Amino acid sequence: MNTAAAMLFAARTAAWTLLFGGWLVLGTLALHHGPAGALQFAPLALWLGSVALAQQGLLRHPPGPWALRGGLVAAGAVAAAGVASNAWVPAALSWGVLLAAASTVVPHGRGASPGRAASPRGPALLAALCAAVVVGDPLAGGAMAAMAALPAVLAAALACVVPLGPPAPARAGCRSGLFDCALGLPPWAARATPQGRLRAVAALAMLPMMALLPWMLEACRSEAGLWAFGPRTAVALHLLAMLLPAWWPRAVPAAGVAGLLVAGGVCALVLPGGSGLMLGMALQAAAWGCVWRDAVVPGQGTVPRAHGAGGALAVLVLGAGLVVWPGPPATAMAAVAAALGLAAAWAWGSGWVGQGPHERAMASLPERSGQTHSV
Repeated sequence: MNTAAAMLFAARTAAWTLLFGGWLVLGTLALHHGPAGALQFAPLALWLGSVALAQQGLLRHPPGPWALRGGLVAAGAVAAAGVASNAWVPAALSWGVLLAAASTVVPHGRGASPGRAASPRGPALLAALCAAVVVGDPLAGGAMAAMAALPAVLAAALACVVPLGPPAPARAGCRSGLFDCALGLPPWAARATPQGRLRAVAALAMLPMMALLPWMLEACRSEAGLWAFGPRTAVALHLLAMLLPAWWPRAVPAAGVAGLLVAGGVCALVLPGGSGLMLGMALQAAAWGCVWRDAVVPGQGTVPRAHGAGGALAVLVLGAGLVVWPGPPATAMAAVAAALGLAAAWAWGSGWVGQGPHERAMASLPERSGQTHSV
């Protein structure tokens, strides 16, 4: 691995760590210091919205290398100060800008790295383990110091690996980087076909499973006998369930993706306590990973560009739903998993009914088109 490739690997790892750390840190702020009532997920929604707006601004007005370095350091410092003081508004806004800027570093690294850029699967996997170790247990001693230091340290590291050359030309599919590839809710145009609807359900699954992760850890803590392993292990297993399917040697057919989503909903409803909820969310995380695999393996189908405002709205609705749910939070989370399973069954069934054997066989295969890339 040459120097340019190593810097690109480091930039991707830092960007993915910021993504996973954002869900965990801002989710913890929302749980313990966020607004009450229906706006309890406002920190996460504000973060997603700021990512979308910052990314659009950076796409229209690409910064130079030194401006990008300065923006990274400034956003990281403000995010760290916001987390340290439990001020979720500046923390969410600045973390969103930081994540969008981190995604911008990667195209600059591709422009400096000769040849075709390597897959982001390795950096994402390493980032998941780093996030689990650093902020996987928000209630542990010293966790707040680690949570506050994370954006500042990663911003400084990213500033050090910004190359002086121009960014690589935009490519089709996930050309905007990490946000479009790694966050759910693709545009409505992706739902025109049954397979597109199923992929949309699998992509959407990331929003509730990541937004609810701090709440799920809290629910598991409160139930005696259900915590068979530590919070960091639970977070690591959850993130690995998302990312390991991308290493599968073959594309997972539509029936397999639908089966994982449906099985996740069934496990969350049927199995007792937190164990069923954990297994159900892990299965649906694996379904997301099967769809994400098609975006990062050369020669597989493209992933449509997502709309960040839609993701922010979906997270707000999710938080409001938890408030009005008549039962305990664990049953509300199980209901979300069941709803995703039902939506997947409908999406897959809508393409199965009325088709002949040949059409059914073709519908079970992933769409293939040009090469795609992501952070």
